[in-house]
Amino acid sequence: MTQRSSSSSTPFLLLAGLVLAVTGYLAWHAWQAPVDTQEAADVATRATDVTVRAGGGNSDACSEMRGFTAPDQVDAAVARCEAVAAQARANGLSLAVRDLTVTQVDVGRSSGRVTVVGTLLTPGPPASMRFTWPLVHRDGHWRVAGGADVNVD
Repeated sequence: MTQRSSSSSTPFLLLAGLVLAVTGYLAWHAWQAPVDTQEAADVATRATDVTVRAGGGNSDACSEMRGFTAPDQVDAAVARCEAVAAQARANGLSLAVRDLTVTQVDVGRSSGRVTVVGTLLTPGPPASMRFTWPLVHRDGHWRVAGGADVNVD
């Protein structure tokens, strides 16, 4: 009679479990990776430019918001933009912007925030400004998902 030695399957199961865990982590990380961060930066920069132009009384800029605002918020965003432009025209306010630069892109697969800084040109001295936009990724493109957090120094 021959006797077979019984080998333990514990090391094999531990190794298989480790491989599965690492593979799962890497797959989840790849899935959550940002989608086209450059497009997100471009959308935030365009939104900042349009907002400042509207703040300077240019209501023609408001129609551009349709191209980069989330579909469920387009009408409200354009209406707010036109109201701001009308108020600026009534008050004789003149604004412009220069040197728009994206300083932070913090986006995942479906949403995030982008910060744009620049110089706000006013009738008085220029001021530094920072707009932080909430964005969502829908239908393959980044869209503005709400109003910006604005800081003017």
